[in-house]
Amino acid sequence: MQRYRSTHSAPYFYALFLIMKKTLLSALFLYSACAALPAQKREAVQLSDRYNDVTQIMSGETQFLLPQFTAGMVMFKSGERASAKLNYNMLLEQMQFIGDDSSVMAIANLDEVQHVSIGKRFFIKHKSAFIEVLVDGEVQLGVSRKLRIVDHRKDAGYGGATSLMKVESVSTMDGAPADHLTGTEKLIYEESRTYYLIKSFKPKVANKKAFIKAFPACKDEIVRQNIDYSKEEQLRALVILCQGKG
Repeated sequence: MQRYRSTHSAPYFYALFLIMKKTLLSALFLYSACAALPAQKREAVQLSDRYNDVTQIMSGETQFLLPQFTAGMVMFKSGERASAKLNYNMLLEQMQFIGDDSSVMAIANLDEVQHVSIGKRFFIKHKSAFIEVLVDGEVQLGVSRKLRIVDHRKDAGYGGATSLMKVESVSTMDGAPADHLTGTEKLIYEESRTYYLIKSFKPKVANKKAFIKAFPACKDEIVRQNIDYSKEEQLRALVILCQGKG
């Protein structure tokens, strides 16, 4: 019987390896892009003369990250722990819990807090807000979420509305109180996300410079990839890729 003999040279196999590597990398990014990600929340809040606080008008489904308060744990820098039913309020950027009297309260003494877990989700404190860890590892990928006003409309009569964003300062309306507004006005809130690379509980905004500093062994791939640093699926894929090169 005649033995099979390959006629392919070493350069051929090296070229094939490079093609397969590129295909695998593309597949990783495609898989991440197709993975189910939580949709960003958006809500139009019709103001009411009866209330002067947006938190009283906006649905809890939009205000909070989770559909309901869930058992979790607060870890303090001292090593102490406290368990409670927790949820993250994206409107107020507060980690809130249900107290003994069933009232909803925000975690105080934030300077003493190191991290919070809610179910299987993990959050680290950043300034007065919290960042959720999306990809774990020595260098983590995290996201901070907040609800911001993207439009401010006023009833113009005859079923129409006009935008006031050009004449109103968004920064003066980003907080919950809205007592200077009237019942003929509507605020359009949308979830805003900022992504971070986190090492030793120290977050840095995720961009090319931060990635190269966090993953020096992955510099060539970071430079080569055309990454949109506002896209979660692309950031997840890049972090996973760079973790594999560490």
